[in-house]
Amino acid sequence: MKKHLKKALHCASSINLTIILLCLIGLLVLIQNSVQIVPKAATAWPILKNLTSSNLFVGLLILFCVNLLACSLTHLLSTIKTAKAARQTPYDAALENMPIKKSFSCNASDTVLERLTASVSRRIHAPACHTDTDGADWISVEQGRFASIGFYLAHLSLLSLVIGVILSTQGFHYLIDIGKNQTIDPLLVVDNNKNRINLGFGLHCETFSVPHQPGSQETVGHQSTLSILEDGKKTRTKTITFGNPLNYSGISIYQNRFSREIKHARIVITAPDKGQHIVEVKNGQTFTVPGTRIPVRATSFKKESLQLISLAPRARLWISKNTGAFTEPDLKKYRFTLQGFFTREMTNLKIIKDPGRILVWYGFLSMIAGFGIMFFYSHRRLLIKTTSGPDGTSIVIGASATKNRAAFKKRIAHIQQDIERI
Repeated sequence: MKKHLKKALHCASSINLTIILLCLIGLLVLIQNSVQIVPKAATAWPILKNLTSSNLFVGLLILFCVNLLACSLTHLLSTIKTAKAARQTPYDAALENMPIKKSFSCNASDTVLERLTASVSRRIHAPACHTDTDGADWISVEQGRFASIGFYLAHLSLLSLVIGVILSTQGFHYLIDIGKNQTIDPLLVVDNNKNRINLGFGLHCETFSVPHQPGSQETVGHQSTLSILEDGKKTRTKTITFGNPLNYSGISIYQNRFSREIKHARIVITAPDKGQHIVEVKNGQTFTVPGTRIPVRATSFKKESLQLISLAPRARLWISKNTGAFTEPDLKKYRFTLQGFFTREMTNLKIIKDPGRILVWYGFLSMIAGFGIMFFYSHRRLLIKTTSGPDGTSIVIGASATKNRAAFKKRIAHIQQDIERI
């Protein structure tokens, strides 16, 4: 069982698997961007429109997460094994395997150990540990023992970024137009997979404006004052701009574009209780029939008529100034009449739900920290063996450094010079 687990871990942490997954993910992103540039391709193959939110894309990202975790676990096991071996390895064997070695002698034997300890502490900027063994004295210094944290931090930051992207595929970016004193309740949006979502609250536009620089016609931005409606009551009001959104229930509402005039239809809906409701919609906009949860879309605006499409159940109805009704049981008691068309100045808003945004930001921050540690923080180790004899003291220096080994060699040369001046 243990053998099979090791084999599975080895396969999951393979660098070849990493390259394959990254190539496939990059290919899907490239195809998605190409389809956006060439609209005819999206018309011929509709499946290409939402590749980056498809189950295939999410599955590849999940496999990449597994690959990152397996790679980190493999490196962690190797680090633990190396650390245990280093603690159990005798000083003589460790000194023999060090890539940097220097040997020299000193005539003074009484003060060399004290001078050597002081020089190491000054040059390496770390306290030197002194150990006595059979016939020899050892000075050991270890700096940057936890430099490998940068590797794990970098991997975890990549994992955080990928998980953030996976969560973001479950969100949406939706654009709506809303006029002054207009209410959209409930607020309906369409996600990346063309599914309609009821956000559970309404939106009312108090006003919008285009501020200008004092004494000039230069605009300084665009702003809208919006109110959130819960059960028809205003619960929150805020003036938004391009970079200052209204955040509510995990949804961010941003100002998107300047106001513009858009053609609207005014439709009179007569309910079974003879009550009348007026709905004002633009071409392609969906509204909910009062007293029901049935969404109806107004499309195909003509000179004196338009088409209503019931989305659940599916049905179509052309209406004009003459009253019309659907034949479906849930709607046949409602009467629809086109009162007329008009133009309204609208402000365009961007409604965004991005559940992975926080993970992506923290992932970038931890990635900067992780790569900073990896590139600039070095694990350095120094071993010095001193053996006193009748002719003086023999000194052997062994050192290792994961980065900037040339600079570490210079420090060792300075230590040698300090001792040879005695």
